[in-house]
Formats: sequence, C-alpha cells, structure tokens
Amino acid sequence: MIHPKHEKWLLLAMLVVAAWLRFASYWQSPIEHFDEGVYASNYWFDASEGFRYPDRHLYAPPLLPTVIEWTHLFLGPGTLACLLPNLLAGLATVPLVWLFVRRMMGPIAALAATSMWACLDYPVLYSRTALTDSMLCFWMLLSVVLAERGLSLCRQRWPRGAEWIFLLGGAGLTAGLAWLTKYNGWLSLAVTVSAAIAWGVTQRFAIAEWRRVGVGLLIICGVAGAVWTPYMLSLEEYGGYSAVAGNHRQYFVGLSGWGASLLHQAGNLYALTSWGTVLSIVMIAWALTMGVACPPAKVADDLNSPTEPPLARLGVWQMASWSLGLFVAIPLYHPYPRLLLPWLLACSFLWGTAVSYLAIAFRRWTKGDWKETKTWPWPWVSVVSFLILAVIHVGIGLEDRRELKEIAGFMVGSTGYLAEETGRPEEEVILYTYGEPALFYHLSDAGRLVGPIGHLDFATQPPPAPTFLVTGPHAERSPLFREQWKEHGSRFVKVGEWDYTPSEFIQRNSLEPAGTVPIRLYLLKPPELHDLEGPRNSQLNQTLEFMSGRAPAGN
Repeated sequence: MIHPKHEKWLLLAMLVVAAWLRFASYWQSPIEHFDEGVYASNYWFDASEGFRYPDRHLYAPPLLPTVIEWTHLFLGPGTLACLLPNLLAGLATVPLVWLFVRRMMGPIAALAATSMWACLDYPVLYSRTALTDSMLCFWMLLSVVLAERGLSLCRQRWPRGAEWIFLLGGAGLTAGLAWLTKYNGWLSLAVTVSAAIAWGVTQRFAIAEWRRVGVGLLIICGVAGAVWTPYMLSLEEYGGYSAVAGNHRQYFVGLSGWGASLLHQAGNLYALTSWGTVLSIVMIAWALTMGVACPPAKVADDLNSPTEPPLARLGVWQMASWSLGLFVAIPLYHPYPRLLLPWLLACSFLWGTAVSYLAIAFRRWTKGDWKETKTWPWPWVSVVSFLILAVIHVGIGLEDRRELKEIAGFMVGSTGYLAEETGRPEEEVILYTYGEPALFYHLSDAGRLVGPIGHLDFATQPPPAPTFLVTGPHAERSPLFREQWKEHGSRFVKVGEWDYTPSEFIQRNSLEPAGTVPIRLYLLKPPELHDLEGPRNSQLNQTLEFMSGRAPAGN
C-alpha cells in the first residue's frame, strides 16, 4: 500500500513532472492555429476596433482573449504572453483531478488519475496553446468540485453563511467563467444538474433533501447565469447569439455523421498520443496496484477512502454524466481534436477508478499472503521512476511548431528590403493578411502595420506606402478570394512564396491532412506600374528577381 506520508510526495512529483512537460521549451509553441491568432490579437486593436480581432465573438467569448491581452500588457508581446494563461490553467487542473477523485474513490484512484492528466500528450499539448480548451477544463472541473461539496452538504443540512458563498456561489461563478471561456462552458452545469437528479432518484431522497439540493442547484445556475448574461446581451450589436449559433451550426454533423466523426476522433487520439507516454501511465498504475497488493509495510487498507457506497456519492454521478454525455455529444460535430480534451479529463477519472478497483481485486486475490518487504519494496519509488520515464518519452505534446513564425520573419525581411529600395525605412510598410490570424499576430509582433481582411477592396485605392498582401491556405479555400482575385489579381506581383508544413496538431483539424501548403506574399503595385511594359515596372521586376535569389523558399 502507498503509505499516507508518501501520497503527498507522489502528488508533488506529479506536479513537478506536469510543470516540466508544460513549460519546457514553451518557445517552440508559438501561435499557429487560426483560432489562436484570433484569441491572442486583442493587443493589436484600439478602441475604434473594439480592442479585438474582427468577428472574434463568432469564435469564443471574451475571457481568454482578455486574459491574454493583460499578459501582453504586463509581459509584452511574445509566445510566453500568449501561452501563460493556459500553461497555468493546465497545471492547476492537475491537483484538482487529485482532489476530486481522492474524495470520490480514494488515494490510489486519485494518484492514477492525476498521473494520466499530468503526463498524457493531449492535455500537455493544449496547455501549450492559446486555445480555450485547457482553461475550459480548469473552470469546469473547479465548478464540479465545488458543486459536489456544496450539494453533498445540502443533502445533510442547510449550508451556513460562508458555505453558501464559497461552495454554491463559487460553483456558479466558476461555471459562468467556463461559459465565458468557451460557448459550451455551460456543460459544467449540465453535468452537475443531471448528476444531482440521478443521485437523488437512486438514493430516494426525502422531500426535505430534494428541497435543499434543489435550492443549491438554483443558486449555482443562477450565479452562472448572472455571470453569462451581460456578455450575451452585449452580442446584440453583432446580431445576437443567433449569429454565433449560426456559425457553430456549420460544424454540426448530426446523427448521420456520428460514426464517421467518432472514428476520426479515435484517429486524432492515436495521432496525438505517444506510446511511450501511455506505457509510462500504465506502469504507474501497475506500481500503484502492486503497492496495494504487496505492501512493504503494514498500512491501513482504507487510507481514508470513502466508506459510503459509490452510488451514494454525487461525484460518482458527475463522473458518469461527464464521460457518457460527452461520448455521445462530441461525435455530433466536426472531429476537431480539441473537442476531445474535456472528455479525456473525464476519462482520467474513470482510469483512476479502474486502477483502484483492480488494486483491491488483486489484493483480495493474493489474500495479503505476500511477504512484506521482499515482495514489492518501495512502490512509491517505482511510481517516481515511471514519471521520469514519461518525461523522457513525451512526444507530440512538445512538437516544434515554429515554422509559421519563421515564415513571418522572412516576410518582414522581404518587405523591409523593398521598402528600403523605395527610399523608405524598412518598417514603413503596410501588410494585409487574408484569413490568416496567426500570421497577423506574428507580423504585428514584429512591429509592422498589419490589417486582417476578408476581401481585396483595398487594391482599388492608391497605396500610401509599400503595401503587401499575405495569403495562405484559408485564402485558397475561399470562394470570395478566388472571385476577387480574377478582378484584382493583375494589381499584385508576387514577392515570395514559402512552403509551409503545418504541425500534426494543425493537420488533424482537417478530414484530409493538407500536407505542405504555400504561403504567398504579394506587392500591391502603384497605379503607374499596372502597365507591365513600363520602365519602372521593369526595375521592380529586376528587384524581385534579385530577391528571389535571397528568398528562403521556392518562388
């Protein structure tokens, strides 16, 4: 058995490993995803633009973009400012997993569940992004933990002053913050309400118990609604929540696409998980099991484990509601890998529970007849050893994703050179990014004046300074871009083209991986250069031919 004094040391070891996996070489994970660029770019917009990327409300509520904006204000622009909120949220989720599962299923389950969430590539990967999912998991789990404590208390008696505020009010507040992080953040409320109903029915609550638990649920939902409602009302100036729902509807595949989406999500999980990490998690579970079955010293069997039947615990119903609900709901949508993260959090609860029951069964099978110190000495040492193994074998979670940022650097050099050729300072240029928020962020971070666009109307006006257009895979897929390019394409001349291979993390967002795609940089020709035979245009072409020899990718 894992000795009580070792449990907290093992938890600390898991926290250290989780911190290392999330923070190590964080600079290799700059902005790359389309949504990351949207969320991280508040800093580059002023009051006239609403301090936000255009149409940001279609992609996420304001909480994470606002937090990232504040980290920019304190730390300055850069990769750390973009990632720090999720790095901290991802790390803080680790002890929450231990706390929740420890209360429901005991110490062995808690340590097994915590090791999975600390080491698995998926949560490590999304903690190293500027996406909403890691922070969503933190707020959801914190809300569920507080709701479990508060409603369990409500079953026994009416809460007192501070208990109303910190447990029930806190559960509602954190559920509201989950909702302000991601539009499906209301799921924490769905988990708690459905679990409480199942809990009450199976335990045959008395009328007084239903009354107290019902009031507790009303407080949680009421506080969450009060947190969410001001933002929902603010959407009226952008077409209301119906505009957001309409945008999300295009990702809904329904029951007809459920099976295919489920299979693709299984492929996502396989592609974004390294076998070395899985092996380490399994071996940690084995070490914990052997520590129960073959204890090195006489230790109480219960280790403060719950004594009431599992179905009498609200948290067990929350685990079931969370895991089963998301298992059904996730494949109803386009199989974006990020959708799996909250479900994997629920799977960590189930994994810990399974390991705990396996350990108990194995102990009963051996009948405790194993000799104490000679059978399985120091199980906690084995757990730490396998945690170290997880660090060594981590894979996709630490993938180097700097290629797009490097391409942005090449663009800065190319545009600066052309600006100097016209007698201007290298930074006195204007760039427009067509549907590429990630490139918008990196070019803005380099000190250039950049505008995100979804049209080519700017090409009809004389440029006040050397003006460039940046296109990528999103422009290639846009029917509007192809239509407008037929009309305005002659006004541009290609300055450079770079081959870009999106990381595995990006590739898995498409049903068919894109492979290598071109990133192109075009110069908007001044009106007098629209005639290809003009002498100044010949000089420009000579400059571009010279630059093609300097470009770091195929032109």
